[in-house]
Amino acid sequence: RVTIAVDRAQADAPPGDGPNAKADSAGWTHRTDADGDVFASSALTLTVKAQPWPKAPSQMERYFAPSLPPVALRITDAAGKPLTEMTGWEMAPHTVNGEKTFRVGASFSVAPGEHYYGLGQNQEGILDLKGRTIDCRHNYDAPAGETVCVPFMVTNKGYGIVWDNPSVTTVSPGLNNATHWQSEVGERVSFFVITGATTDELYAGYARLTGQTPLPPKAAFGLIQSKARYETQKELLDIANGYRSRQLPLDVMVLDWFHWSRMGQLDIDRTYFPDPKGMNDTLHGMGLRSIISVWPRFEKESRYFNMLASKGWFLKDKDGNVVDGLPIRSDRAGALIDTTNPDARSWFWD
Repeated sequence: RVTIAVDRAQADAPPGDGPNAKADSAGWTHRTDADGDVFASSALTLTVKAQPWPKAPSQMERYFAPSLPPVALRITDAAGKPLTEMTGWEMAPHTVNGEKTFRVGASFSVAPGEHYYGLGQNQEGILDLKGRTIDCRHNYDAPAGETVCVPFMVTNKGYGIVWDNPSVTTVSPGLNNATHWQSEVGERVSFFVITGATTDELYAGYARLTGQTPLPPKAAFGLIQSKARYETQKELLDIANGYRSRQLPLDVMVLDWFHWSRMGQLDIDRTYFPDPKGMNDTLHGMGLRSIISVWPRFEKESRYFNMLASKGWFLKDKDGNVVDGLPIRSDRAGALIDTTNPDARSWFWD
């Protein structure tokens, strides 16, 4: 893990949510030589490059040179083969939602023939991310369809980077001969470097850092049929029967939104779905699994709104008002439960 900050407390602070492996210095060595500070393990060597003593700024540098101390890193594999270099970092003050914070980022070198993959769910249909700029966030209204970014990017050069910042981030892999990460909110630069001879080894390193992913049920690897939306129990069962009568493969049926009587009731409208258990039993009898789409949003007239509001379990805007609907869209129906609150999260799960 690499952390860079002007505040020592920020540099020493643990990573954010996501990486949950315990820090382990076993097997690491440290030495200082003419190249700088060298940290080595059986998997990689990281060199914090020595920097010349700062000189008095020139007339132009007084206006345009950054105030941050220069930091450059070189990362090699265990055999000394160069993997990448961090060529610079940034931390610029700005304001987000009325809060004074910093825009933080880092730049990395690009090797000849280097290609980039990952960053979660992007539906543009392009596998290699080289030369693109990725909007790394959960964007329900992305032009090509909903994106769910995971800030983990792997390369074909034997390493991957996990960017340790949960705020809105842009990633530009291999664009204009540099790879750049930039986050809208932060007080430090923090990231992890994972090395491996194969992609499997890189993902094994990611699992070691963030935890093993449970194997999904077998049905999850088959066809999952969904539509916005099935309006009645009969319509949903007719679709399932249509697959079976045509002997087409199908493993899961999804009952999507507005199956409820009111947003936040956490029920199924019996007017249109008169026998939910019977419907489910019918699907199971056909060898199908079922999924129901849950929405953690609550209209003011719903049965749980007042209770959740009294506990302070709703998301709020910068003025402390409960958010009604999604602020980036035109819909304004329903307060959103604050899933960053452990008590609210536990209540909703139960």
